Amino acid sequence: VKMFQLFIEANRKEINHVFVFPFQTGKNSTFKQWLFFFNLYGFFGSFVKATKLFRQKFVEKKFKSIFDLLEQKNIQYTIATSPSEKCVIDYIQNAHPDIVFCALPQIVPNEILNAPKIGTFNKHSSLLPSYRGVYPVFWQMLNHEKLLGISVHKMEEKIDKGHIVFQKSFDRDMNASFDENYDFIIDQTSDVLNQAYQLIKKEHFKPIIPTSKGSYYGFPSQKD
Repeated sequence: VKMFQLFIEANRKEINHVFVFPFQTGKNSTFKQWLFFFNLYGFFGSFVKATKLFRQKFVEKKFKSIFDLLEQKNIQYTIATSPSEKCVIDYIQNAHPDIVFCALPQIVPNEILNAPKIGTFNKHSSLLPSYRGVYPVFWQMLNHEKLLGISVHKMEEKIDKGHIVFQKSFDRDMNASFDENYDFIIDQTSDVLNQAYQLIKKEHFKPIIPTSKGSYYGFPSQKD
């Protein structure tokens, strides 16, 4: 919820509906996600990480669920398993929205991409077109990049393609832990989304033209 809280609070009167999807990216994806974290942290590190998250959520109560936030702001929401579900597609097509924002690792069908008047937009945690795909923060750190970044782009059928609307780069210590840099990107996301949204809704944005073909990365292996 940290990733979107400030954006939702700033624009709650303009948000018509929110769809919340579970933690998955496809067949066996939940298992792959947890396997990635196990490979990243190891057995002891995974135990420490899980203990820390449990303490923050249930003891220190630092985490506020997305559902609590949406209910507090009187924003309607629906829990669905995939953006390809008929109920999701039907709702968006019948709502005739101006803009749809997405931040999920699942394929969004063309019926949704083409439904809004202005477009469907996605947040990605890299300076696109570099580091398209999954776990961009991990790959940027592994490759010793000097900068981390967040991009907002108009979505099209090809993954992480489409006109780049807004980007922001951050000079970060790549010797810091993955958690520190990942949490930093999460903390910056709402502000980036809000800046992009202000440009998009006025339809005054000029696409950022990439200077390279970019790169694509999949799930890290244990070797990585």
